[in-house]
Amino acid sequence: MDNKELLKAISDMIDSKLDPIRDEVSKIGTRLDSLESRFDGLETRFDILEGRFDGLDTRFDSLESRVEGQRELLSALEDRSTTNSAVLKNIEEKLVDSQGEIASLKKSISRIEKATADNWSDIVDIKSKIS
Repeated sequence: MDNKELLKAISDMIDSKLDPIRDEVSKIGTRLDSLESRFDGLETRFDILEGRFDGLDTRFDSLESRVEGQRELLSALEDRSTTNSAVLKNIEEKLVDSQGEIASLKKSISRIEKATADNWSDIVDIKSKIS
């Protein structure tokens, strides 16, 4: 056997030993391709989830803004209520004062009416004496 034949035999023997390894490497490549495809699917799903979370963030920001507006409105209403309470208390005090003044005026008018009636009575007496 010459060197060429020996090399050919060694080459064939190496090829036969490498064939199962090549098959395994091919299977590993196929599995890696499958894993890569699955990771691409997961990445797509994560992108979708990220989009949904962005949408939720936007909605929460909107709700936060609306709640803050409601808080400001409530604060303004509380301030207005406090002001209205003070105004109402002032009006009540003035009403009590006015009621006292009205009672005093009624007494004065009653005295004036009595004095006027007495004066008319005197006028009638004087007229009857003159006539």
